[in-house]
Amino acid sequence: MDDISRSLGISKKTLYQMTPSKEHLVGKILNNYLCEEKDQVADLKALAEDSIHEIVLIANHVTEMLKKLSPNTLYDLRKYYADHWQKMEAERHSMIYADIKHNLDEGIQQGLYRDDLDTDLLSTLYVRMATFIMDEKIVLSESGKKVKLYKEFIKYHIRGIATAHGIRLLNKYEYLLND
Repeated sequence: MDDISRSLGISKKTLYQMTPSKEHLVGKILNNYLCEEKDQVADLKALAEDSIHEIVLIANHVTEMLKKLSPNTLYDLRKYYADHWQKMEAERHSMIYADIKHNLDEGIQQGLYRDDLDTDLLSTLYVRMATFIMDEKIVLSESGKKVKLYKEFIKYHIRGIATAHGIRLLNKYEYLLND
């Protein structure tokens, strides 16, 4: 709180008048982050030409986030603010599940994904794989390796569910994943 008050140019007393505790402030910051994430994903979905383009655009957004994310910050949040972290993770998982489920259903209607997919099961699998990639205990925390793993996961995911037309579109958009 000393660092925060100093960077804001206010006293700690004034800071505590605005927020009752450091834990409350962390909760507000995480909630704000999640709201911004939802808005950014909604903006990307609006730009997408089709379901595959949507996944690629969101994947690029996620890879930029992975590059900036400090493993130490994640560790500290999990360790010192476990309740807030768990709440945010549950909301994030729910958001990812809903977005992927919608993407799969739309992709099937667009003829880009196979029509024999179990979209509930695949949405759950996608959330679990995304969680796996973010877990620094399982995957090397070096952000470059996480980014490469995530991009390969996206290509693997799309190639596993896409029709021949969907694969052609992935090939069209793949340059976006190779930046």
